[in-house]
Amino acid sequence: MRLTTCIGFLTGLLAWAAFTQADPTPLRLTVDAGKVPRSNAPIAATIKSPPLVEVLREFKLAGSGTLIPADANGAAKDEKPAAGAGASGAIPVQIERVGDDTVIMRWIEPDLQPGQPKTYKLDLDVKQQRKPVFAFAEGDGFRDLKFGDRGVYRHMTRYDPADHAATFKPFHHIFGMHGEGFITNGPGSEEWGKSGEGIRFPHHRGLFFGYNKTPYGDFWHGKDGVSQRHREYIKGREFSGPVAAREVSVNEWTTAHDKPIIRDMRELTTWRVDDEHIVLDFEVTLETLTGETVQLRGDAQHSGFHFRAANSVGQDDAATQPTTRGSSGGNVAYIRPERAVAKGNDVWADCPWVYAGFSIKGHPYGVSEMNAPTNPEPTVFSTRPYGRFGAFVNDQEVSPGKPLKLKYRFIVRSPSEPPDAKQLESEYQAWITPVTVTAENK
Repeated sequence: MRLTTCIGFLTGLLAWAAFTQADPTPLRLTVDAGKVPRSNAPIAATIKSPPLVEVLREFKLAGSGTLIPADANGAAKDEKPAAGAGASGAIPVQIERVGDDTVIMRWIEPDLQPGQPKTYKLDLDVKQQRKPVFAFAEGDGFRDLKFGDRGVYRHMTRYDPADHAATFKPFHHIFGMHGEGFITNGPGSEEWGKSGEGIRFPHHRGLFFGYNKTPYGDFWHGKDGVSQRHREYIKGREFSGPVAAREVSVNEWTTAHDKPIIRDMRELTTWRVDDEHIVLDFEVTLETLTGETVQLRGDAQHSGFHFRAANSVGQDDAATQPTTRGSSGGNVAYIRPERAVAKGNDVWADCPWVYAGFSIKGHPYGVSEMNAPTNPEPTVFSTRPYGRFGAFVNDQEVSPGKPLKLKYRFIVRSPSEPPDAKQLESEYQAWITPVTVTAENK
């Protein structure tokens, strides 16, 4: 099954009739793919609608409903249900209220082809939230995101100066989709044990971010007592529902003398495509806390936003010889764009995305990382066969009044067959090229 991802924005302004009990949601949406084909695509459409906002006052931040396939006049039509859709092709939709007159509607678009726009009418589910849904669950030094009773990720947030090596930076573990536990490396995993003894490059942990060369120390390895410390979640910006969930975490990059020098805010929106496909959208904002410019430097192997697969992935050399150190060994198969240019030492330029394929306890997994074109350039990717890969941009500054903003998309799937480079390029183009969504009175 192909997974293509995108974010859609409203280009037409909604003209709404007054809210009535007889027809509480007189809304028709038309969605156009543009020139990029999309399958199982996350959509976020921003709509200005005071009456719809009024309906949603019964919700804290998000409501739910369904999009029902319709003809050009807004009348429902029978359509063969796609994967994830309900009867007659109805699609779950999640609605976030933003301000006094704006909502964002999120759904997974099953299939949208160029030149074949689709029309939906909205059916709000005001009284009853749709199940199953995303939900956050607090733990001791971590917080899980679950969909129903299944774990999606675990955000590791504990910091303990007495256990610095295991807690010096927050990160996200990813749960396996077949009951394997975590498919990522780091404290809390089955392989880690109590101290991480025998783990290859134990500072590589799940989904993680850092730089190894700053005026204040190495925030990649956590050397000399420096740390990234989780401080809080911004609860007022969180949501969870049947389609997506968002967390916003605040971290501080702290010197060995307990002086915070950078505030690091990570906004993570998670989409559930199906039981074996999730999409993770990160927006990272770095601000200086010193009143002065902070330089961020490093190299592709020791800085940036990276993914690290479980330690078992890196223990095989062509699935035969175990290895514990060095850059060789591991069974990860990478796919890169045809235009990517090898720079040596597993570094690739002109490479906006990479795909890593590997197996965990006999189950296949694939993880894509995409670098947003709005990020500073030149960005390069480092890709190691033991399962650590990520995007890196050098010589950055975090200045007063000028934060550094970065965006990345990760797609995690357990595919029966791996995607090819053409599909992966299409997924990337769909992400950076929004669909067109128009809304009107039906």
